Amino acid sequence: MLVPIGTNMPSFAILPSNTPNIILTGVAEQSLGVQFSYADYLLSHYPILGVVKSVFIVGLVLYFFPAQVAVSADAPATANRSSHRHWALLASCW
Repeated sequence: MLVPIGTNMPSFAILPSNTPNIILTGVAEQSLGVQFSYADYLLSHYPILGVVKSVFIVGLVLYFFPAQVAVSADAPATANRSSHRHWALLASCW
């Protein structure tokens, strides 16, 4: 549930980034005659819905699921070295 919430919820701060915002603006223009501009919507919603909500979600994830890194004693010494497959995968991304 963290991935959908973490990627979907902060996007509501940007007007054309999701369908509910587009429907909201369409209904407001049809029913109320109110027109939203991208800059006005971004300036009024991004500080809270974008930045604060993103920081809050990251804080909750770090609080409830803290990272625990443990080195295994039986891990091979070559585990940190890059193999030919790693380099081929990296080269395919370019």
